[in-house]
Amino acid sequence: MLTKKELEELRPWVNNQVAALLGFPESAVVNTALDCIGKSLNRQATTEHLFSFLESAAPSFVESLYKKVLEIKSAKLASGGSSLSGLGHKKRNIEDVFGEGADDANSEPEVKKSKRATRFEAENGGADGGGGNEDTSNGNMQSQIEAMLATTRKQIEERRKQTQALLQTPPIAPIMATPSLLPLPAHQQVAVSEAIDKARKAAELKARIQAQLQSRLSTMSNLTGSLGTAAQPLPPAKPTPLILDAEGRTVDSSGRAIQLSMRQPTLKANIRAQQRQSFKQITSEKPKEEQTAQSVYFDPRVTSLGNQRSKKAFTFNEPGKYVRLGQTLRAKAQLEKLQDEIMSAARKTGISSATKLALIAPGMELREDDIPPVEWWDADILPNRSYTDFDRQVDVKLKYKSITALVEHPISFLPPGEPRVAPFMPVILTKQERKKLRKQRRREVEKEKQEKIRFGLIDKPEPKVRISNLMRVLGTEAIQDPTKVEAHVRAQMAERQRKHEEANAARKLTPAESRAKKLKKVKEDVSCGVHVTVYRVRDLSNPKTKFKVDMNAQQYHLTGCVLLYKDVNLVILEGGPKALRKFKRLMLNRIKWNPDNKKEDSDSETERQKKRNCCDVVWEGMNQTRCFYDWKMKHCPTESLAREHLKKFGVEHYWDLALSKVIVEQEGEED
Repeated sequence: MLTKKELEELRPWVNNQVAALLGFPESAVVNTALDCIGKSLNRQATTEHLFSFLESAAPSFVESLYKKVLEIKSAKLASGGSSLSGLGHKKRNIEDVFGEGADDANSEPEVKKSKRATRFEAENGGADGGGGNEDTSNGNMQSQIEAMLATTRKQIEERRKQTQALLQTPPIAPIMATPSLLPLPAHQQVAVSEAIDKARKAAELKARIQAQLQSRLSTMSNLTGSLGTAAQPLPPAKPTPLILDAEGRTVDSSGRAIQLSMRQPTLKANIRAQQRQSFKQITSEKPKEEQTAQSVYFDPRVTSLGNQRSKKAFTFNEPGKYVRLGQTLRAKAQLEKLQDEIMSAARKTGISSATKLALIAPGMELREDDIPPVEWWDADILPNRSYTDFDRQVDVKLKYKSITALVEHPISFLPPGEPRVAPFMPVILTKQERKKLRKQRRREVEKEKQEKIRFGLIDKPEPKVRISNLMRVLGTEAIQDPTKVEAHVRAQMAERQRKHEEANAARKLTPAESRAKKLKKVKEDVSCGVHVTVYRVRDLSNPKTKFKVDMNAQQYHLTGCVLLYKDVNLVILEGGPKALRKFKRLMLNRIKWNPDNKKEDSDSETERQKKRNCCDVVWEGMNQTRCFYDWKMKHCPTESLAREHLKKFGVEHYWDLALSKVIVEQEGEED
């Protein structure tokens, strides 16, 4: 886990990486990435957090981010790890290496003060009328270098004295001597090696600082030589302070009003659009051929030109090109004219209709006079399934090995259209016979009830009293207390009504039984055979008509399909005879295929005949089993798709039959 200071040091690197990926800096992505690092999340969790911002680039970005974190941790362990000393363990950092003691405590602040003075002078240089010359800046830099070198020398000398005092041995002449050459104990050798490592690192740091200062001096001298003015001061590390005037406007140090750039919120859609635009620009740009200095033919004095517009050149046609093109067009027109003449002659002779019918159902049918090479009953007896084998001189056993003394008895099958069990025919009685049987049944029930009362098996029922026979049944009791008697009679009447309603409720079917009863009445038994009807409708585009056909087929529990194709809208239905009879009445009588339309009064008779819609029965019969397992409507833009759809269920001959009738009708209309 990184500290807050290390996270802030990592922020510029993350900001640069995000700007390289998206094309612009995005603080939300940077904050999310640093938050994940601060919480010590793993790579997968960090990728999930950043996927909504970076999408497919998130895994590679997370991998590079964790590599950078590992580099920071390794550098931290190498520079600030625990070291052994004579008194014990002590954690050291970069300040301990340089040793900010009492002797050199005032050297570093002086350097800082000089830096601050230089920055202040650079900021106020414009107001004072000049920014210092090159000699002054070079002198300040040289003084800084000398101060840092002196500090480093003092630190190295102090470390050497501490090591010598610790070991109580003569001073070591070479600073970079290896601990393995000293005859010291183990713990002292470790301390010496660590001290030497610190000295070496200090020397390396000194060389690095000197190189950076030299590069800055050379850069400043180049700028001064090119511009002819004083060297530009370094940009301030701190942000520019916000200065407001009396009116609340933002002004600079000279008092001029300035306009601050406002940050606009960025949407995810805009980010993706910018990414797509940058990707298009990258892909559209052609990669330039890079020439290296190692090439034999590379001349650094010659600059490569950019993409230039190519000059248009003359294009010459070959001789006879347009002559051949004209001949092709004339031959094509002549061929179309010849095809039209052939088609018109075929219509007159009736050849075209025969050709179309042959294309619908290709196949050869055996004629009566065709003699097969081998009859089917002789094919199993002959060895090579040919009559030539019969005339050859072959052993009798080999010749008639298929003939045995066994007699084959064919398996008997029931007729497909008849039920396995003969149905029971009920006896139909007249009205008088039904009344007589009802009286006899009720008399027997009443006689049985009286016998049970006589033997004491059941109690004698109370007299059935009503308001109308109250006086006649009760007599004097009704006169003595008529109010009490009337209440008693009404209670008996209510009890009889309750028992009657309970008996009716007990006999009443449940909702599930009621649905099953209705479904049984609609569904029919198709175990003995399935009735099939095929209709052809010329136009089934009207949604009202289409809805009627669809809903009635579902309500009658029929299976099949509707194929929607111009002039051949095929309706195939499978089910029981009763349901198909009702559906046939719907298709042929109830639905008005040609509704009255006042706009068609102006049309001629021939146009009305062409627009006339109708429904015809193509075929009806029985099949042993169902070919369709449900009911659906299918739109087919071509004939081949319609035939392929029916071929899945093995009923493509329905389509051939309907299409042949359409072709015959069209030929009749043309005649």
